[in-house]
Amino acid sequence: LMSQTWFTNIESLKEREHLFREFCSGLHVIERKEKLAKKEQIRELFKGLLLEKGCNFNWQWRRDVMNNQAIQNDTRAVHCERQDQLTVFSELFRSFEQTEIETMNRENAARFREERKNRERFCETLKELVENKILKPRTLWKKFKNEKLESTASFGMCSGNVSGSTPRELFDDEVMKLEEVVMEDAKRLETFIKNDLNFPSLKNENVSDLLNESAMTTASSGNKLPPFEDIVKHLEKYVKSNEEDLAKNASLSPNIEPKYLCEVIADTIERIHRRKKRKLRDALDDFEDYLYDEMRLFDEVLKDKTYSETKKTFSSSSWWTKCSKDFNVSDEKLEKIFEDVKKDRLRKLAKKQSGSGRGSGMYDSKKRSRDGGRDKPMEKRAKYRRAEDSPQQRESSESGELK
Repeated sequence: LMSQTWFTNIESLKEREHLFREFCSGLHVIERKEKLAKKEQIRELFKGLLLEKGCNFNWQWRRDVMNNQAIQNDTRAVHCERQDQLTVFSELFRSFEQTEIETMNRENAARFREERKNRERFCETLKELVENKILKPRTLWKKFKNEKLESTASFGMCSGNVSGSTPRELFDDEVMKLEEVVMEDAKRLETFIKNDLNFPSLKNENVSDLLNESAMTTASSGNKLPPFEDIVKHLEKYVKSNEEDLAKNASLSPNIEPKYLCEVIADTIERIHRRKKRKLRDALDDFEDYLYDEMRLFDEVLKDKTYSETKKTFSSSSWWTKCSKDFNVSDEKLEKIFEDVKKDRLRKLAKKQSGSGRGSGMYDSKKRSRDGGRDKPMEKRAKYRRAEDSPQQRESSESGELK
């Protein structure tokens, strides 16, 4: 090299060494690239071999590749190291797996779209049945399915769905919507009835008062609340005769029959009536208790006490006005309570004065004792029949009568 001019032109030894090392490094880089390219080429050849042999998603490394003599004896596998073979197979398997997932997702998406369309068709069928007043509130699923739905194409298509809501669930949702519409329309109809001053009376009772929680006079009147079916018929007759006004002012749904609205209002009337009767019984109980407590203060002149004197004395008290004014209880009924309480008090006074035996005292202690302070729940005496005059009338009151 010393005789070569290109070598002698570089006079510095350090510079010559530096250039030499740079040249060697460049050769190493080129060799590595060539080696990697050759290795990649061998891998590609082995990959082609696997695809040629039909490699797919179900292949296993040990069973179908490593122990497969037809593959291992091929020159493309001989030149490929075992670790490289495993790497190529793993990459190929992951690509198969990703392709399988993408294919499955596309199939599921297509199936979901088709099932959603089936549900939408079935919902449209249900809405058509509602508009034609074939599907009504409180409709039973099994009977309706056998009679109306099984013959429709949309029901069969929706029944074949694998995921999503079932036809029964869609049916229940539609019936629930109808029930909500019924309750909303019933409230609007109830408001219209309350505001109608010309509403025909029901057995001499104002229907607006029957629907009013604060109108307590209906609970103490002598009229009987008609049966549930009669109330419904009375309301249906009113709705039929005022269809135009209701359509303008109440905005009732055309898909709901008036019968269902009238049944809801009739049920409301009965429930309000039962609550009023309970309040009336409580008011009469309080009236009896307070009256008895007041009688204890004038036991000596109790025989000479009359209802008119007692009324004049206590008519301004809250427990008296609650019965006479709020509930409009008649004087005859209050006088009867007065006489019963007076008789009960006189009987006890007579027993005390006569010095009844021990046995009678024990018997009397089992009854409700007004003189013994607050009663225990199991020792309460049967009070005055509160809002009724007999047990038969009490049963009739609980079933919906006004008396």
